[in-house]
Amino acid sequence: MDLFEIRLPKINVYQDAASVQRKAGTHHVSYFEFEPDEDQINAIRQDIREFYQSLFVYLAAALQNVNSESVPSIWGSTETSDCILKKGLTNQPSSKERLSELLNDMTCMFADEQCHFLDAAVHSTDMNVLKRLLCKRMQERILSMDTLHKEYPILSTCCLSWKLPDYYINKHHLLHLVPSSSTIVRENEPSSIIAFTLRYSSKPFVEYMRTADLANYFPVINELEDHMQLKFSSDKDAWTSLGQDCKYRISRVSNSHTLDSKGKHINYEFADLRTSFSCTVYFAQEFNDVRKMCGVSEQYIKSLERSAPWNASGGKSAASFFKTTGSMKNDRFIMKELSSRWMSNEKDMLFKFIPKYFEYLVKSDRQPTLLTKILGFYTITKKNLSTGQTSVLDVIVMEHLFANVNISRKFDLKGVPDRHVVPQNVKRYGPVDTHDQVMWDGDWNSGQYRSLLRLFAHSKRILMESVYNDTDFLCQAQVMDYSLLVGVKNDTKELVVGIVDFIASFNWSKMLEMQGKTTLQSTLGSRKAVTVIPPDQYRDRFREAMEHNFLIVPDKWTDIALPDNGLVLPSVL
Repeated sequence: MDLFEIRLPKINVYQDAASVQRKAGTHHVSYFEFEPDEDQINAIRQDIREFYQSLFVYLAAALQNVNSESVPSIWGSTETSDCILKKGLTNQPSSKERLSELLNDMTCMFADEQCHFLDAAVHSTDMNVLKRLLCKRMQERILSMDTLHKEYPILSTCCLSWKLPDYYINKHHLLHLVPSSSTIVRENEPSSIIAFTLRYSSKPFVEYMRTADLANYFPVINELEDHMQLKFSSDKDAWTSLGQDCKYRISRVSNSHTLDSKGKHINYEFADLRTSFSCTVYFAQEFNDVRKMCGVSEQYIKSLERSAPWNASGGKSAASFFKTTGSMKNDRFIMKELSSRWMSNEKDMLFKFIPKYFEYLVKSDRQPTLLTKILGFYTITKKNLSTGQTSVLDVIVMEHLFANVNISRKFDLKGVPDRHVVPQNVKRYGPVDTHDQVMWDGDWNSGQYRSLLRLFAHSKRILMESVYNDTDFLCQAQVMDYSLLVGVKNDTKELVVGIVDFIASFNWSKMLEMQGKTTLQSTLGSRKAVTVIPPDQYRDRFREAMEHNFLIVPDKWTDIALPDNGLVLPSVL
């Protein structure tokens, strides 16, 4: 048996969040950083150094060949100029000294070029334009080196190998260097579209975030109540150039769920010659405030610049997940696709839930909470201008509870004791590796984790206070079917916990699901509990289960109930 501490979600609202909001209103706080940060500058300087270093390696090898003893065998006195011409060397110098001089001159010229680009990387405010110029120069230099390599057979033993950044290679043309930004838009990484929109998209976007008079800035777009389709204003073709072959346009969006005629949401569109993108930022100002109050504004955008598909086990939905892998070099955030099934649309649910969620977070600076934070809500659209093929993705971005943490076991607890992932008779079929498998309530109890992973008394108090706070809020918001995600961190003896999947409202589809499952269980004579029940019943069952699932080792401050039959407990002394 081991004693464990409880670790709550890392991202939380700073104490006195209202004070933070007031400070943000009285000081100059930039929503975007227009100047490239140190990480981005260092990244492009590294690209410059690596490419030019590969040139220098080739030139050094070429000079070594030219100055070697084998050179006279080609340009020696035994061969006439006619013989050299027959070998296709009409453009070669008359001696190895001329070629050596040429290679030395090229080395000096490339060194000057490298210094110029390194200096430009420090002073440039438009990294993508600089990357375009760098790619053009790389192309020219690779062509010239290839020509040199072919025209001089003496260089045939030198290896043509260039260190090139991914935005130069740009396989399948999936990368877009949009001017006025340092963020590379990657078609197979939807988070980069969000990062581009939030960080370096346009100054009008920032002005929108800073102004109180929203109506003076952008035309309003109204979403149709029934189908949530965008209805564009009359100036929908009013594009503004971003420079070179790129352009953008920006507008505000309203919908029937938020009851805001001015529009709480922003739609930002940008395009180049190949592809058109749009990113609708829902509750733009509110989520911006949440990220500031949690102190993650800078990390958030940096992390979203890169992402990778993630296979999240344990859930029942077929939603796609991405983990961020941006310049912060971590997986601190998760991007989850919102599902849209029959009578159950998570996007519609979020429009109703998010305003209540904001109100609860503002109050959470003085009370513990287990909610894993939702930090952004977006619709991303991509259209191939050649084929007309369009893809649409509705996503939320939330914190990753187990980011940069070594977790040995994971559990998804809903308060239903007979939920099992690992079969109870698994030993009959041999050992099963469940290290990456997210297990359920029944596995927590039958696997003796409940008995062996004991909590300190103060950790249990924090856990249950948080559970009571959060379940009260979720019940009032008509939310159910949430889970307590638990990660066992053996190296530090901690249980990393957080409430996840808390956007499912108890609507008509959930009622039908509950009635159908209840009827089926009765027909089969099963006593298994139904997971889908009304929010108040779900809250009570969840609280009771969490109280039962986590046992403590009493300390000297723990109250021990004495028997009420008049008996006196024997002394331990």
